[in-house]
Amino acid sequence: MATGSRESRPPGHVREPSIASGLVRSLRGSLIEHGAWPAVYERFQASYPDVDAWLESASQQDWVSMEGHMAMVEALGAVIGVEKLAELGSARLRASLQGGFLAPIIRSWARSFSEPGDLVRVLPHAWQAIARGCGRAEEAGSGDGWIRYVIHEVPDSLIGRLAWHVLVEGFYRELVQMSGRDAEVSITARSEDHSLVLDARWDPVGTR
Repeated sequence: MATGSRESRPPGHVREPSIASGLVRSLRGSLIEHGAWPAVYERFQASYPDVDAWLESASQQDWVSMEGHMAMVEALGAVIGVEKLAELGSARLRASLQGGFLAPIIRSWARSFSEPGDLVRVLPHAWQAIARGCGRAEEAGSGDGWIRYVIHEVPDSLIGRLAWHVLVEGFYRELVQMSGRDAEVSITARSEDHSLVLDARWDPVGTR
């Protein structure tokens, strides 16, 4: 029985940074489908000795260690390269419109909103659904052709993770481009205040 989200915790307990297992299973399933998993697994195993136990937990529990997920994405980036990783992030967004762990959130949001800034505002809801013990996402400003979000109180396991940043950038770039605008998305890690800054920019006039 999956117990990851229902286990009892003592008062004041600090949650271990965790990722929703459904997201892990979805990503791994895609890699298996496209034949990339054996090479990724080999790299993953070399950098994360508990890989088999972590994968077993992901198949049985609601939540697993975020550190394991970061190691998996780093291994993925080493195998396919940064450019392909960004493309995979975009593909994961398109897949979320068809089915998968984030499908209910993304599809509902896309039905309700069409402007770029409004589409990006799904971020806090998506973050809450996929991560726990990983900080809170807040809008930090917006204007004509841009919007910024800051995820505060981010654990060290998310700072300096270039591969994961590139994957997420690809996901949100594809989300913005659903509006018909060309877009750029960047993530900046700020170790001094343990935060991640996501900046999305797009052409105010649709060109696609």
